[in-house]
This record gives sequence, C-alpha cells and structure tokens, in this order.
Amino acid sequence: MSEIKIDLELIFLNVEYIDKVEAIRGISREMHMRGYVRKSHADAVLEREQIFPTGIPEQGLGFAIPHADSEHIIESAIAIAVLDKPVKFNVMGSQDETSDVNFIFMLAIKKPEDHIKILGKIIGVLMSSEKADNLKMCKDKTQIGDFLKNEIIN
Repeated sequence: MSEIKIDLELIFLNVEYIDKVEAIRGISREMHMRGYVRKSHADAVLEREQIFPTGIPEQGLGFAIPHADSEHIIESAIAIAVLDKPVKFNVMGSQDETSDVNFIFMLAIKKPEDHIKILGKIIGVLMSSEKADNLKMCKDKTQIGDFLKNEIIN
C-alpha cells in the first residue's frame, strides 16, 4: 500500500462548503488538477454517494469517506478536508438519515484490494476515541499527513 500518496496539497484545513456536492466537486477538482483522478471522478463519486452513502457519525466527529471506482483513478491518493462548518451527508447504510460531517476523506485508490484495506483502516481509526482525538488535535497539514501515513498507510 506504499503506492498510496499522502500529498500535503490534498489536505484542506478550515474549509467551508455549502453542501456535500460542493465539497465532493471541490476536493475532486483539486485531485484532478494534481493528476490523481480523471475528470469523470467527481460525477462518479456523486453517483456512488447516492446509492452507497458514506457518512459516519462517530465519537462526536462526523466523517465521510466518498470514493469512486478505480476506472476514475490515475494514481492512488487520499485527500482530507477538515471543515469549518459541518455539511450533511447521508449515513452509511441509510438513504434517509443524515449526519453532520466535519472530516471528509476522499479516497482515490487504484487497486480494489488496497481500497478495502484503506477503508477498513480509516473506519477503525475514527471509531477509536483515542485516535479520533489525536486526529482532531492535528493543527497543520504536516501533522495530518504524518497521522495518515502512520495510522492509515503503514
């Protein structure tokens, strides 16, 4: 899984989005501009989000893990947005229930087997109150990048 990039340019701190659509499009646009995803990525993520929502309310810290199939990925990377104000995402496993999301982990993973591993690691980290607290205490891009490398990639 060492092929998965943690690019500090894909870590967005204190950002504001009107809603999940603007968030997904904005993060995907940045990933596309840096050569990680195809232009089709944002639409694919939004389509997938309608069928398989990714919002997870946990530890008083809402998060979402939107992603698209590998055909929309050029190079594996993870982007993270730490929001100033939460946006609503539908809760995983529900089309009706929504949750406020403060952290968005946008996955762009080329290999399906890596995708499952990364998804599991992110959920495991965020469901651990200690690790979720450690993430919340990260103050800059470098600290978040190091956290992702240590807790998710390795």
